[in-house]
Amino acid sequence: MKYRPRNDYVVLKLSNIDKTAAGVVIPKANAEGRVWTVVTCGPKVEDLKPGDVVTPMGEVGQDIALLPREMDLYILRQENILLVTELDDE
Repeated sequence: MKYRPRNDYVVLKLSNIDKTAAGVVIPKANAEGRVWTVVTCGPKVEDLKPGDVVTPMGEVGQDIALLPREMDLYILRQENILLVTELDDE
C-alpha cells in the first residue's frame, strides 16, 4: 500500500535492529537500537526526506499513530521529530 501524508505529516518505519561485529543484523525488542526511518513526507514538511533516520517525541496513540493494517508504519507531525541522525559511512 502507498501512503501520501497531508500537510506537515511524516510517515515513519520502525525497525528494531542490532548488529554483531561481523555485521549480521539481529532484531532487538527493547528501546535501545530502535531506528525510525522516514518513508514519505507531506508537502509542507521541510528539511526531511525519505531515508532520513530520526528520533521522534511522543507516545503511540497520542502524538504518534500506527497506520491501519501496518505493523511497523507510523504517522506524526513534523514538529514531533526532535533529531535527524546523520550516519557515518564506515
